[in-house]
Amino acid sequence: MQVFLGLSPANAKALTTVAKRSSDLPEVVGKLCQGRIGLGQAAVVAQHTPAEYSATVAGVAENATVNQLRRTLKRYHYLEAKHPNGTDGGDNEPDEAPEDQAAKLSFHKTLDRFELRFSAPAVDVDGAVVEAAIREAKDALFTAGDTDATLADGLLEVTNRSLHAGSSTGRREHYRILLPPRHWR
Repeated sequence: MQVFLGLSPANAKALTTVAKRSSDLPEVVGKLCQGRIGLGQAAVVAQHTPAEYSATVAGVAENATVNQLRRTLKRYHYLEAKHPNGTDGGDNEPDEAPEDQAAKLSFHKTLDRFELRFSAPAVDVDGAVVEAAIREAKDALFTAGDTDATLADGLLEVTNRSLHAGSSTGRREHYRILLPPRHWR
């Protein structure tokens, strides 16, 4: 049986790509059917996303253009999953996979160092929000005259803003930092 549709070759290819992966990516197909994402967005997701990430990437696709999805999804290294094209996502796989896909934050203190580690899925909003806040604070420091401001300075600026925005005296006092005299400058 033949069916004739008024589609360009590019749209026909995109439709075929999505159709071949429709059982693997039900959330993506659902959003396409609801009109929440376009065929171009769905095709990029179908081309680059393992089935296990369908729900997460479908949510991202609603808020991203086709070009943003192309740039992000083709470079993202999915943890412990095979890409639709059968590869493992490249040579730059992380050494450890997180237990789940939730954002994580950890601190490590020694006598002379404080280390902070934040981990979030690259296709999730959490990491993008953290990065945007730090970059905005770094830019604000630069605009205020600190032309040597780094991303670490931006992170400290974000934390200082949070601590100074305490709505009540009791809350501000609860998070007050007390340092011994040897740390005073």
